[in-house]
Amino acid sequence: MKELLENTTTYIPRHMDFATSTSTEVDYIRTAKELSNKDNGRFIFPETTNFGAADLFYTPNMIFQVTVSNNHPIKQVELVNIVENMPAYGKNIPIYLVFVVPDDIYDNYKYQDIVTKDPVSKSWRKVKTMDKKLKNMEQWVLRIDMKMSKSAASLVSTS
Repeated sequence: MKELLENTTTYIPRHMDFATSTSTEVDYIRTAKELSNKDNGRFIFPETTNFGAADLFYTPNMIFQVTVSNNHPIKQVELVNIVENMPAYGKNIPIYLVFVVPDDIYDNYKYQDIVTKDPVSKSWRKVKTMDKKLKNMEQWVLRIDMKMSKSAASLVSTS
C-alpha cells in the first residue's frame, strides 16, 4: 500500500503493509454514525448499496473505497460524516482513506479530489477549502493482484 500525495514535488510517498488475522470479526452498519461505537480490529460493511464515500471500514481508522477508475472524486460532506464517526477521530491518529484498485492502474494512481457541489452551477467541483475535520486524513492506494484473483476463480470453477 502506498501513500497518495496531493503535492509530490516536496514529499516522497510512504509505503505500508496491510494485513489482518483470519479471525477478524465482521460487523454491519446502516449509517456512518454507527461507526463511533464499533470496537477496534473489525471489518465493517455498509448494509446499504448507496453508502456514500466508502465500501468498507477497518476500525479504528481505515476507510476503503474500491474502484477500477483512475478518477474517483470523493464528496466532502459524505467523507466528513464518516471521518467524524470513526473510532480514531479526535485521538490524533491518522485516518486512512484507502483506494483499492486493480494492479493495472496502481502504479499511476494519483491523489483523488475531494469535491463539493457548486452553489451556482450545481455541478461537482474540487473543494476550495478542506473541512478541518479532514486534517488527519491521508489518502492511500492498495493494489489487488488481478492475476491472482483470476487464477483463484479458475481454480474454483474447475472444482
